[in-house]
Amino acid sequence: MTKKGKPKQKTRDSITLAEGHVERARQELLSAEQDLNNYHHAKSVHSSQVCIELSMKAIYRYFGEAFTPSHELKVDEFVRVLDQIPEDLKYHKYSRLFILANFWTEFYTISKYGHEKIGISSEQIFEKDEAELALKHANACYHAANAIRIWLITKGT
Repeated sequence: MTKKGKPKQKTRDSITLAEGHVERARQELLSAEQDLNNYHHAKSVHSSQVCIELSMKAIYRYFGEAFTPSHELKVDEFVRVLDQIPEDLKYHKYSRLFILANFWTEFYTISKYGHEKIGISSEQIFEKDEAELALKHANACYHAANAIRIWLITKGT
């Protein structure tokens, strides 16, 4: 809902794209779990980061909001999304998830390629603890996006 109490108009395309993002986020979440269990920590961090990003962008799409096509989420764009989060879903702490999403954005390239200037591979950077934390945050973002999906289905909007 907007501050004026009216839902922003959503298009069929934005809902379809959001659904695709949530499904892809779910797949990345499963990959992150599997990679963590197989001791592929850098790969797990990368899949978790992708899950986080797709989940957050699905939230934008569910509310018909545009976002800058980059890995980083812009605060001015996110504020418009926050205005529309239903009261009964605020326990997901969407503002916190925004901060976490931008935190993990910093690791998008490094989790794939390592750090060339320093000469360290992604496998040497990321250990089990980082992979577990990334997965925890990915789970939170995915469940927050999925909660909006379910809310929209049950509210019939």
